[in-house]
Amino acid sequence: MGAWVCSARPVSHWRIVRLRPVGTCRRPPQRRRTPRRVGRSGLLANRPENRLDFALMPRFFFRENGLWTALVGLAVVAGCANPVPPSGGPRDQTPPRIATSRPAAEATDVSRGRTVRIAFSEYVDRESLREALTVTPAPGGRLTFDWSRRSVEITFPERFRDSTTYLLTIDKTLTDLRNVELEQPITLAFSTGAQIDQGRLAGRVVGNRRGQGREGVDVYAYAAAAADSVRLPGAPLYRTQTGPEGTFQFEYLSEKQRYYVVALRDRNRNYRGGPLEAFAVPPRPALEARRGDSTAAAASTAAAISAPPDSAARDTVSQSALVQDAGARDRAAPAGGGEERTNERSGEAPWIIGKRDRVPPRLTGALPISSRRVALRLSEPVRLRARQARRVALTDTTAAEGDEDASAVAVRTLYRRPDQEQRLALRTDSMRPAGHRVRLVPPGEEAPDDSLGRGRGAPVAVDTSGNAPERPAEATFTAADRPDTLKLRFRGFRKSGPPLPTTSGDGRALALAPGQAPAVQFNQPPAVGTPSVSDTAAAAALVTARDTATGAALPFRLDTDDGTTYRLAFDPPLAPDQVARLRVNARRFRAPLDTAYARLVRRLPSDVLGGVSGAVSVTRDSAVTNSVMGDSVAAAVLVELYAAGEDGSAGTGSEPLRTTRVDSSGGFVFRGLPEAPYRFRAFLDRDGDGEWDVGRLAPYRRAEPLAWSRRPVEARPRWETATEDTLRIRASRSADGK
Repeated sequence: MGAWVCSARPVSHWRIVRLRPVGTCRRPPQRRRTPRRVGRSGLLANRPENRLDFALMPRFFFRENGLWTALVGLAVVAGCANPVPPSGGPRDQTPPRIATSRPAAEATDVSRGRTVRIAFSEYVDRESLREALTVTPAPGGRLTFDWSRRSVEITFPERFRDSTTYLLTIDKTLTDLRNVELEQPITLAFSTGAQIDQGRLAGRVVGNRRGQGREGVDVYAYAAAAADSVRLPGAPLYRTQTGPEGTFQFEYLSEKQRYYVVALRDRNRNYRGGPLEAFAVPPRPALEARRGDSTAAAASTAAAISAPPDSAARDTVSQSALVQDAGARDRAAPAGGGEERTNERSGEAPWIIGKRDRVPPRLTGALPISSRRVALRLSEPVRLRARQARRVALTDTTAAEGDEDASAVAVRTLYRRPDQEQRLALRTDSMRPAGHRVRLVPPGEEAPDDSLGRGRGAPVAVDTSGNAPERPAEATFTAADRPDTLKLRFRGFRKSGPPLPTTSGDGRALALAPGQAPAVQFNQPPAVGTPSVSDTAAAAALVTARDTATGAALPFRLDTDDGTTYRLAFDPPLAPDQVARLRVNARRFRAPLDTAYARLVRRLPSDVLGGVSGAVSVTRDSAVTNSVMGDSVAAAVLVELYAAGEDGSAGTGSEPLRTTRVDSSGGFVFRGLPEAPYRFRAFLDRDGDGEWDVGRLAPYRRAEPLAWSRRPVEARPRWETATEDTLRIRASRSADGK
């Protein structure tokens, strides 16, 4: 009796076709005998691309073999269908698991074949397995995958090596058909020898801001010699990922060597880390893999085996061909004991992840706005460091060659608007509607007669990491043939300084905490159109300040970093609870001429401010010293203050509110704080630059040791609140961390 298969040719009626026996659905040849239609209805089995749905009409009519033939055809049609998730019902939240495998998990004396067969507990996304799978030792070529429903046969390019432990790691990239990812990487290990490697190495990857665990970070283990290399090897020996608490664990490692273990947000999967990819270096460059409890491991493995579900019993893979008493183990990393705890089980400090931005901003183009104004576009946000107009060279490229006087165009002012962090604006002399070239003059190439003053030797602008623009920083453009009509506008009163959580109390005055100052903001430098007047002088001519109690004028000076926002520095400073009225004359802005903008500013009184304090101790290897000065590392310990949210979470700002240095006893205190919750971060400033250093991947340099407060501390008015936590920094004896 021939096998019944589905017809893939569009027809006007659904029909059953009898062809030669085949194993899968296929398109029939063009020339074939058209089957005789029997009855008015039959089996529905006609959908493109072998993705078939089918149903039975109320009546069955067959010329031969009767109902038995229909049932055989129905079974073949069902086997032709690709897996698709069923619709309806509760949402699937269960990640896939390995039900059975051949070779079995932790099997020894495995024959030197070339294939590994894995049966999953449910249908998985097949392409995701290719990306998620890592094999150690690395195969000498490409793996091939042969799928059969929930099972896959992985063929190696060469036979297994003799007396070798093979480790297949499936990371969290693997998903089922509902896009449910793994909670932890899955490992499957077997050995072609009499013994299997049992070395284990665990750790925890945490963020540098609060010490909270980082999930989904790739962790690579190299030979320990890689720590001294200029570049990391092309591929690691072992690979895994961090779990929800940032924990990770390598298993089945060889105990005969040490490992250099790094964590990396490896988005491009090149195993080396890009310029802007976050990474973490280990607390020590050479880590040992310690042997685990084989008895407990075996029991855990047996408990982790998934029983084949009912649907798996109907798989085309013969379950009798698989080892029923073995499976793959979903290895759970050690549970984290809180956000700030180190990995006590491994005895190591955590891997602290961060970024090392060494990519300079690029001048990507120039946008002509008018005949007297042009905007410079940069590849990332920048802030101005040197605002002198002579630091920008502007030339007319169509002027007579060699005539510098005719080609040079004077730049009158350079500024940056706060809402345009990736642009610098130039106000120039009139430009002809022709080709021009603009260049940011680097430090050391200033004109001899240039009186730089502030900013001498500094680049024109830097990014948030302090990188100067890439050289040459120049761009060409065609000047616009339209007049400059931009008018000076007042954008409002601002508060300059650290973003401390302050409230005004009366709801009318702008509250100023210690370290904060009032500021006025314009849409462009106020001196535009008056070349003989400086920007600060022009702004000062528009602003007045008076004491609300006495009516006396308050002297002040103005400072600006970007040319649009000007800070008021009172001389003498405002006293606690003193209120001043600021006025900005709008004569240059709009009619009527006597219009003015006004705002009250108030220095917070001392009775609404408080302080927070704490202590830092340095852990040197296994010994602890309460005296920071007694540590073997001659480096200052700095403590940073951050605002905490109402729920105790980290605030929105990435920069610390304040930074202080601990005293000889390890104590620190922050005073003059508004009532709010705060957090601390302490680190050993080995390089003395005042900022935490994430270290270096290759060659290895240890990150500066960090410690975090476990819970926020509340600043209360008129009180100094001491935190209950002692910030403990784990420091190594040697300066290089080795």
